[in-house]
Amino acid sequence: RVLVGQSSAICRRAAIAPGIPIPPGSCLGPLSSSYAQGGADDEELPSAARSSASAAAAFAAASAARRRVRDDANRSTCESAFRRPAPELRFLGGVIFAASWAFSQLAVLLVFREMVKEPWYRGELRGYFDVVIWLTTPGRVGYYLAARLARAITAPLLFLVATIVVKKTLIGHLRAGPIRPGWNHFRHWLMGCLLPTRRIQDVARLIGTHYEGVSVIMRFLGAKVGQRVYWPGTGLEGLVEFDLLEVGDDVVMGSRSVVLCADRDKAEPVKIKSGANVADRCVLLPGVTVGCNTVLGSGCIGPRGFVFPDGSKWVGARGGLPVLLDGAAGGVYNA
Repeated sequence: RVLVGQSSAICRRAAIAPGIPIPPGSCLGPLSSSYAQGGADDEELPSAARSSASAAAAFAAASAARRRVRDDANRSTCESAFRRPAPELRFLGGVIFAASWAFSQLAVLLVFREMVKEPWYRGELRGYFDVVIWLTTPGRVGYYLAARLARAITAPLLFLVATIVVKKTLIGHLRAGPIRPGWNHFRHWLMGCLLPTRRIQDVARLIGTHYEGVSVIMRFLGAKVGQRVYWPGTGLEGLVEFDLLEVGDDVVMGSRSVVLCADRDKAEPVKIKSGANVADRCVLLPGVTVGCNTVLGSGCIGPRGFVFPDGSKWVGARGGLPVLLDGAAGGVYNA
């Protein structure tokens, strides 16, 4: 059985093992597992405390406090726990989204506009026979095919254009720093609603999912991107603050990787320097810097503010930290 407690949260790429319950109110961090819920916090009771009930109680209280701090830190990166804007701002966001969607359907509407001009098109249907004739007119087939092509090809491109216009004129440059309630928070929320990963991938499938076309899109959205970048076929999940992403030359990124430039409370830049390799299922949290020619193996976690030294090799996650495979020294944290 898989047991998930009430008011608990599970972050991206976390794994829940059968038979290991998730306590109520807890939060599994990115790339963590219910096998190691506590990481370094779930340590054994010291031998000195085993003979004293008061010492054991103090140790248990300290462990519980550390667990609460850890869960709160994890929850700040869990998108399900992100705050929503005020109702009036959500309404404004809905209007902007609807206008962007309507703009993306212009080509489809133009196809149907031309169809109703045809002499065989009948605006009034007075019986079952009229409906059958109206639906089976051979000339309609070409228009339906054109409408489907317009929806598949031009709609994603036009929606991207509309999003870029909204980004440049209304949302503006998303800067590092605290995400304050109100308009500042609304801008982050609106960008995430307008352009989730799948919308970029709808365009990327038309121009090539891995190469320079995606780099051009990223630059239009505000990211600093070098040359010869190999993008993941699934896109960079979780990326909203494109202005805070910096990618150097000759970078390779694997599928299903997650890049978060902001959590619930604060935005920080993420830098991937030239020659770096970020493999499948990696999770980079706000403030991470991946050094030149550094390799992050599959399932590697980049903790908040972590700096991977140049030329080092890392993999996986243990206790919320990446595992060093090769390198002169371990990573450090940004101040």
